[in-house]
Amino acid sequence: MSVLDALARAKTLSYQYLEGEVLKAEFLPGLSKNEIQKIETDLGVSLPSDYRELLTECSGIKGLVLRIDFRGDNIDGSPMDAHFPGRIEFADDNCGNSWVVDCLSAHEERAQVYYWCHDPQILLFQCDGMEVFLDELVRLCQPPNESLIDDVQMDRPFDVWETNPAEKTTALHDEAIRGFSEELGEGWTIVDMRDAQPGYGFTWARFGFETRVRRFGEQRIFAYSRPPHGSPHPTEDAWNLIKAAEPQVRPMKRYYLKTAAKWIVAILLILFVTKFVFLDYALFSGHLFIDYPDPLRPGRLKGEIVSPFAFGVDGAVCLGLGVLFWKIRKI
Repeated sequence: MSVLDALARAKTLSYQYLEGEVLKAEFLPGLSKNEIQKIETDLGVSLPSDYRELLTECSGIKGLVLRIDFRGDNIDGSPMDAHFPGRIEFADDNCGNSWVVDCLSAHEERAQVYYWCHDPQILLFQCDGMEVFLDELVRLCQPPNESLIDDVQMDRPFDVWETNPAEKTTALHDEAIRGFSEELGEGWTIVDMRDAQPGYGFTWARFGFETRVRRFGEQRIFAYSRPPHGSPHPTEDAWNLIKAAEPQVRPMKRYYLKTAAKWIVAILLILFVTKFVFLDYALFSGHLFIDYPDPLRPGRLKGEIVSPFAFGVDGAVCLGLGVLFWKIRKI
C-alpha cells in the first residue's frame, strides 16, 4: 500500500475513541510544488519521496487524537538539533511529546519516523514509511483503539529507561561504529539505530538535560555521555534509590494490603452477622412483621420476606466470613 492509498482509505473511515467519543477528522488540502520546495530549502534537506507525495494531497489532519501538521509549522519545537538537525515535527500529543521525520541531504524513498518523549526523556524509532504511520493512526482512532503508536508512546519509553538496551548492543566490529567511537573518545555510549525496530531507542537525557548527545554525520548512529562536570542527573539518582529501596518497599506494600484485607473481611462479617441475627432470624421466626406494599394483598405479612433458602444462604455467608477472618487474623 502506498502512502496515497493509505491516505485515501483514511478519508473514507469514521473514527471513535475511548468511551465512544466520536472523532470528526478533517483532512487539510495539500501543498503546491513551490511550497514543498520551500520547505526543503528552509531545512536544507531532501524530503523522502513518500512524505513529498503525502504533502501534495494533505498538509495536516484535524480532529483526531494527535495534532497533525505535515508542514511542521504548528507543532511545538523540541530540543532535537543534536539528534535530527533536518527534521520535520509533524505530530504531537498536546503534552510536549512529538513525532518527527528525519530528513537528510541525500534522497530517501521512505520517511523514517521517530517518537521524541520528554518524560521520561526517551527517543524511540516509530516506523519506516508514512503509510505505516497513517495506518497505525487509523487503528489508534478506531475501536479497540490499539495501535503501534500507542504502544511506542505509552509503554516502550519506560521499558527503555529501565533496561537501557543501547548499552547492550554496541558492536565495535562495525566500521562506522568503530570510527565514531575513535572520534568520540572514552565515556560515550553508542546507539546504532540504522536498522531499528519500532520501540527501540535510548535515553537522550540519561544524565540530565546537560547530557551530551552526538550523531555520526547523517548516519543514524548516536552517542551520549555525562556532561563535562560528570555529575549524574537527579532523575537517575532517584531511579537508583528506588531500585535500591525496592526490597524494603515490597514488605511494606504486603503489610498494608494484608491490613486492608483484614479490615474489609471484618466489616463484611459484622454487617452480615448483624443482618442475620437481628433481621433475617426475626423475620424467619415470626418475631418481626413488615408491611408489604402490595395493593392486591393489603395488610401485614408474617415470615414471608425471608425464605428458608435465603435464611440458609445468609447463614452460610456469615459462617464463611467468620472462618476466613479466623484464618487471616494472624497473617
